[in-house]
Amino acid sequence: MLIDKQLVKRVITPRPKISHKGTFGRVVLIGGNEQYGGAIIMSALAAVHSGAGLTTVVTDEKNRSALHSHLPEAMIVDWTDTDQFLSVIKQANVLLIGPGLGTSSKSLERFKQVLENQLKEQWLVIDGSALSLLAAN
Repeated sequence: MLIDKQLVKRVITPRPKISHKGTFGRVVLIGGNEQYGGAIIMSALAAVHSGAGLTTVVTDEKNRSALHSHLPEAMIVDWTDTDQFLSVIKQANVLLIGPGLGTSSKSLERFKQVLENQLKEQWLVIDGSALSLLAAN
């Protein structure tokens, strides 16, 4: 299929003037341990720049200032806060877990919680370290 002006006009449509970022979906990205924060930051940038609406990043607290310097509109949840973590994943349309997650016991715990709490209508993307955790467990 050739990408031409007509196809682009059909696929990329103007957003309604009366809307907010939540109107365009909620994506929750989980990853970026204390060592590998860059991976989840790049993933969040890609999500926002591709049109994701409300974007929440569940990551190590050490990544907060770096993430906000690149993407001030993203919401951040400290991944040690289990109650808030479970709350935001239940509100998501799309879940992404893995970039920079690492393979520690805490990472495995978060991965299992995502699998146990994912709703059937949610999309789940497993990437990066989560693939290693999946293979090993």
